[in-house]
Amino acid sequence: MRVRCRQTQREVNVLTFVIGFNLVSALFCLLITWRLWQLQRGCAEINQQLQAWTRDFSQSLSKSSLYLHQSRLELLQLRLKYRQLRSRLAQVQQVLRYVRWLYQLWWRYRYRALAHPLARPPVR
Repeated sequence: MRVRCRQTQREVNVLTFVIGFNLVSALFCLLITWRLWQLQRGCAEINQQLQAWTRDFSQSLSKSSLYLHQSRLELLQLRLKYRQLRSRLAQVQQVLRYVRWLYQLWWRYRYRALAHPLARPPVR
């Protein structure tokens, strides 16, 4: 019977070792699971922040492309208006040249008329 007790004691030791090893490995796996859960929560927060940034950036870029398009249209309108004003300026300059030419003609005619002895008004 003693032999049987030794085997039982040995079996108890092996059984204690197996249970202890299982407990230690279970605690180790629980620790790893806890760390992975914390890592997953951190990654989820980072993912949410990145999605918010992406949404904000895409909204900003869509608005900026709209602003760029509007600015481009305004620039085209300004160029068109500038061309129209340049053409009006050329017309006004042409009219002013004609007015100047007419003034010079009138001045020459008046000067010649005053220089002519018969064109002078009578003295009273």
